Amino acid sequence: MITRLLNQLLINITDVLLEMYVTGICGSDMHYWKHMAIGPFIVTDPMIIGHESSGTVVKVGKNVKHLKPGNLINSFENLY
Repeated sequence: MITRLLNQLLINITDVLLEMYVTGICGSDMHYWKHMAIGPFIVTDPMIIGHESSGTVVKVGKNVKHLKPGNLINSFENLY
């Protein structure tokens, strides 16, 4: 059901649409959450914790050549 709905979304020619399965929270995330800082790195703006994720490629833009629907992925991203 979710995959069918995601397939209906329009994406740009360089975008990759992912169906995410799980996102982990690591020790650094917990430290930021509890202390709002790690050493000299102080959180001053909203921060989304949890940046180690896995899922499946659902759809790719026409200029994306290195991934295809059905590929399993993992990502390591920080969003601020």
